[in-house]
Amino acid sequence: VKASSGNPEPAAVVRTTGSLNASNGAASAEPYEGMLVQLNNVTVTDIAPTFSDPTEYNVSDGSSAVVVQRSGKNKYSNVPADTIGGKTILRVGDRIGSLKGIVYYSFNPDSSASLPWLTRIRWARVGAVVR
Repeated sequence: VKASSGNPEPAAVVRTTGSLNASNGAASAEPYEGMLVQLNNVTVTDIAPTFSDPTEYNVSDGSSAVVVQRSGKNKYSNVPADTIGGKTILRVGDRIGSLKGIVYYSFNPDSSASLPWLTRIRWARVGAVVR
């Protein structure tokens, strides 16, 4: 169902990766769930941070790493087979000028879980990658 069209994109909230990393047990990312956020000057730190989704990768601006999920329309991927579709494959150490997307925050109260808090950013736009 299309609710409206022709509206400008809302301004993104600029955050650091450390403010969105919830793996330390702090729920610092929860207030941003569902919000459009932008991270600036990040580096790819891991191309396979979780076993559950091969399209996720980590980025960090130096404050802490956060999991991002390759979503939306962008020309980058961490899956080597995606070169067939014309995507540029991300590598550890690649620098990205900006990432913009929606924050997804999940909480698992089971204390035996290895990642009781998990934040993922579902990216809509990826800026230029510098190698």
